[in-house]
Amino acid sequence: LVCSAQPHQHLLHSHSATDKEVAAAFAAEGGRDRSILQQELPQKHQYEACRAANWKPPRAQTLLHTSRANVLHVTDVSHAIRAVNEAAEVRGLELAAESGAGSGSSGSEQYRESCREAWLGWVCQCGIKQNIAESLFEHGFGFNCDSLTKDTKALTERRCQNLMPNSSRQSSLLRAQVATDIRLWLMDYLSDELLPQLRHLINTLVSRAESETGVLMPGYTHLQRTQPVRWSHWLLSYASMLRRDCQRLADCRARTAMCPLGSGALAGNPFEVDRQALADALGFTSGVTWNSLDAVADRDFASEFQFAAAMIGNHLSRLAEDLILFCSKEFGFVTLSDAYSTGSSLMPQKKNADSLELIRGKTGRLCGHLVSLLMVQKSLPSAFNKDLQEDKEGLFDSADTPWFESPTVHPEACAGALSCDMLATDLAYYLVRRGVPFREAHAASGRCVALAEAKACQLHQLTFEDFRTVSDTFGEEVTQLWDFETSVEQYGAFGGTALESVRQQVAAFRRWLGDEQK
Repeated sequence: LVCSAQPHQHLLHSHSATDKEVAAAFAAEGGRDRSILQQELPQKHQYEACRAANWKPPRAQTLLHTSRANVLHVTDVSHAIRAVNEAAEVRGLELAAESGAGSGSSGSEQYRESCREAWLGWVCQCGIKQNIAESLFEHGFGFNCDSLTKDTKALTERRCQNLMPNSSRQSSLLRAQVATDIRLWLMDYLSDELLPQLRHLINTLVSRAESETGVLMPGYTHLQRTQPVRWSHWLLSYASMLRRDCQRLADCRARTAMCPLGSGALAGNPFEVDRQALADALGFTSGVTWNSLDAVADRDFASEFQFAAAMIGNHLSRLAEDLILFCSKEFGFVTLSDAYSTGSSLMPQKKNADSLELIRGKTGRLCGHLVSLLMVQKSLPSAFNKDLQEDKEGLFDSADTPWFESPTVHPEACAGALSCDMLATDLAYYLVRRGVPFREAHAASGRCVALAEAKACQLHQLTFEDFRTVSDTFGEEVTQLWDFETSVEQYGAFGGTALESVRQQVAAFRRWLGDEQK
């Protein structure tokens, strides 16, 4: 993704480079989307690169102080502090510029005061008391993991104790659960990344279906040509699959958005913590969990997400497989962009659909992660067990699966693949409309196909007299059946491949996408 000739590449990937070097290198690259950033940069440099690209920080509401219990939820402190740092620095630069201090004057008192004002404003909005916020600003919150502290929660709590020894002594009363962090991460990932990506892909499919309604192609069952359909109808079939995926993810998010904080180790919290206030502050829109014993070990939401991710993978794998076939010379229906294909190192005439093959292959990992997590949970006793630590690797890996764009369609090649023998079913429908039971009509159509094969001609080349030898029900208008556009137009019920039906489907998808964005 970064050309090897570019001098900044080694800085972007270097673990020894300083944050400022990485930020400068990233800015020189012009910035790239967040998913690529997360895949390419070492974790320690990602926040600095975000600032270099002027991206908005993640929400800082995960850092809070509860007024009733007077305890600090520390599990998310380091993440939230980073978010506050980003927001404060951006706002500090704005305030400094407004006051004439200069955006680069980080050593000036005026710049420092501007940053302090922004910092305190953001932190106090999160519920942190003024004296704690000032202490954090004065002493900073950056720290490195040492060999004695490998657990993130213990490391964060120890740092809190160093900065504010009196206030932090109560910090462990809330028993902040790892499940809370996983839920927060998954809620944000679904809302901010995966669902928008899916809707974007659906919108792409719907837009192409709307603009390419005139393209006819063969439909297939058992990889055999069956009946003519519109290219738009094929596109909307995958839009329908992905719409169900969106609905599954929305249901998953609703169940994920239940706050387990206040559950303690398993029996609950004895200090009358306002759990609903915590849930509201953190953005848990479905309220709080009902039972503490269940809450500390519940990973249903993770399993649901991995099932939904596996289904998305299956649907995209099917789409990729169709496109791989359609890209082949045997079909020639579509051509992939050069950005999503490669040439052969040996055979220069080849153009390989590598991106589609990788999507197809990635699906196996998604299905494997689902089975792995289900096996972890299958025989666990009540409450928390260390086995549940295995839920995260598959969860995060499932979330990192990439997406792709649609190819270029070739209407002439699609139309060239149509043949009149695909209208044999239409011949049966013709007899049904003239009062013949379908089974008899189907048999008569089959005899017509056999007659054409015996005469070494195409079905549409049979004469009216030929059809009459099969059934007296055939009228002279039978010779007018062999038009593909007329064939697809008979499927006018909603969901069919007729032009008006396709337009109705497009309109339905447009309404649904509009409702999803509200």
